[in-house]
Amino acid sequence: MELDMTMYLQCINPVTIVFCLGFGLLVKRWEPLKNIPNDAIPTVITALAAAANCLFAWNISLEIAIAGAVCGLSSVGVHQIGKISIKTLKTDNDDNDGNDCDDSDCNDCNDDSGIT
Repeated sequence: MELDMTMYLQCINPVTIVFCLGFGLLVKRWEPLKNIPNDAIPTVITALAAAANCLFAWNISLEIAIAGAVCGLSSVGVHQIGKISIKTLKTDNDDNDGNDCDDSDCNDCNDDSGIT
């Protein structure tokens, strides 16, 4: 059995994904929506994406709603990948101060010979 990705790629709507990313950021940052618990945000985004995809397609059908839900879950995944990437980059930049040695007794770090 051959894996055909064209069916899945037809379900992905970039407009819906960007819309859901924006709404997710709004939920996290806007004061009236901050009372939504973090673990409920993916569920809210999925339901919103199903409705938004039907709205964007100007058609209400189960296939379009499911495709919207997939886009909503994709936007949650894109957000998590971005969040982890930024965290990793910040950690790498904080750790890379030019001095790889944390040991004060290390001869390489305390070498006063002037050779760099």
